[in-house]
Amino acid sequence: METTTPQEAGRPIRAAVARAFATPLSMETILLPAPPAGTLRVRLTALAICGSDLTFLSGAWGGALPALYGHEAAGIVEAIGAGVSRVSIGTRVAAGLLRWCGACRACANARITDCQSSLPPDAMATIRDQAGKPVWQAMAIGAFAEAILVHESQVMPLPDSVSDEAGALMACGGITGFGSVRNLAQVQAGESVLVVGAGGVGLNCIQAAALIQKEANTEANKQAGTGARARTETGKVIALDRDGERATAAQACGADTFILMDEDENAVAGRVRQALGGEGADHLFLAVGVASLVPFALSLLRRGGTLTLVGMAASSNRAEFDMTELADSGKRILGSKMGKPMPEQDFPTLYKLIGAGKLQIAPLIAARRPFAEINDAIAAARTGGGRQVLTFD
Repeated sequence: METTTPQEAGRPIRAAVARAFATPLSMETILLPAPPAGTLRVRLTALAICGSDLTFLSGAWGGALPALYGHEAAGIVEAIGAGVSRVSIGTRVAAGLLRWCGACRACANARITDCQSSLPPDAMATIRDQAGKPVWQAMAIGAFAEAILVHESQVMPLPDSVSDEAGALMACGGITGFGSVRNLAQVQAGESVLVVGAGGVGLNCIQAAALIQKEANTEANKQAGTGARARTETGKVIALDRDGERATAAQACGADTFILMDEDENAVAGRVRQALGGEGADHLFLAVGVASLVPFALSLLRRGGTLTLVGMAASSNRAEFDMTELADSGKRILGSKMGKPMPEQDFPTLYKLIGAGKLQIAPLIAARRPFAEINDAIAAARTGGGRQVLTFD
């Protein structure tokens, strides 16, 4: 297998560097080194901006500066280090922040987001600016750039049926929404689902829940025989958001009902229960990082229901709820770190669904822009809606 030579010192690339929090990114030339053992370099073709990038950029999670953010990307492998076996030069791949050793206790128990193994590259030593000073590779990827240096576990080959932008969108938002519904909460056919927040991750939660109901209907109809009455008694999927313009995307992704959160909580709760026949929901996915919404979310669940916290709040945010009511009602709260992903199974499944037209990509995208307009894309992303997708010359 071809690898880069020791003489290759690195590659100068354009990158959007964060020099200070809550300020526009600085477009600079930085040096991305040749891949060490176990890593590879990917020339990017598509990049999406995630809500986590916005939180990092605001300074709400801290971190070193200067820094490269960005973690939803796709591109072509252009160089590989020794020992890389999953892909070869020229392979189209999606790239994200998921990385795992495959050998530790967490990985052996399908908890790859808990992998604590030290994997290359060193996030504080591999990337340098023109002055020779280190640039922090946030989330071990730093994708706000023309190319990235990542561990081989961070990439997944893309089939011809999946576009680069679709691959980028699945790298975080897609796998998080899909995994939260299917892997972590394990929603079953016939269970009702509320999704609070119809942004990038929330739309994928909606799609995953709607697909479970649709697959159940299809199977029930097959078992009933040709000409049988279609099954209609399935769990509803309901989207809630403060932005009414998200209704179209939510419904395109499979939401049965969209409820605008423009009234007080009691009024919204009444509309939810009316849509569910007077009951609370079996599952609620809180796809926004707003801690104050946790008590409200719990109130929308039926007895025995499950609240899954998908959106990431700023550090130090706290939620308060009645412990006695929680225990007495048998409700539970799950924390979702990217949806308990199983990459070797989940990504091929996502790609198969995309290729078959069962997983929608168009509703997830708010706008497409060239990489040079990344600051405009970040500003637009802060206003809400779907993903801002960036492309490269």
